[in-house]
Amino acid sequence: MLEGYTVSGEATTGSLESLVTLGQSISGAISTLTTTVIGLQTSVAGMQIDLASMQANVHTIKADVHTLKGDVNTLKGDVQTLKGDVHTLKGDVNTLKGDLNTLKGDVNTLKADVNTLKTDLYARIQDLEASIQALTQDVHSVRSELLSTRADLMSRMDRIQDRLSSVTDDLTVNYAAAMKSDRLARNSLEETRALSDQVNAMQIQLRRISAKVFGSDELH
Repeated sequence: MLEGYTVSGEATTGSLESLVTLGQSISGAISTLTTTVIGLQTSVAGMQIDLASMQANVHTIKADVHTLKGDVNTLKGDVQTLKGDVHTLKGDVNTLKGDLNTLKGDVNTLKADVNTLKTDLYARIQDLEASIQALTQDVHSVRSELLSTRADLMSRMDRIQDRLSSVTDDLTVNYAAAMKSDRLARNSLEETRALSDQVNAMQIQLRRISAKVFGSDELH
């Protein structure tokens, strides 16, 4: 491209100065074109380098996309599994809700039973307190009667002890007479036994005499 210069059919072709000027302009234009071409070559080389880098990046991106597709497929499988788990969990939650409702009913029943038991227990405690009070009164009454009976028994025991002392004295006094009577009774018993032996001997003799007089059959 020639900048700032116009060739016209009306120019003087024979003019040397015009030719020189034209040559200089052409040389400048060529130099400029050369510089531009070198810059373009440099730019093209840089673009080629960038293109090679982009191609490498594209290959890397393709590999990443392939890996990502595998990850996405795996994620899909995980999502399906998760859906199944969520469905199962939903069923478990529903079952748990039913169990909780049943447990709630059981708790309410238990609360009612506990309240009934508390009421019954309170009534029994009141009855027991009344019984304890009555028993306490009975114990005090029995204690008073026991104290009175104890005093009466002690008095009677004292009288009995006095009587026993008197009887003991009487026994002591009469013991000697009793021993003497016992000795007399034993002596009488021995004499009676001796007399009985004599009578038996006499009966034997009489039987022997009768046997001799009347015969041996009467001996039996």
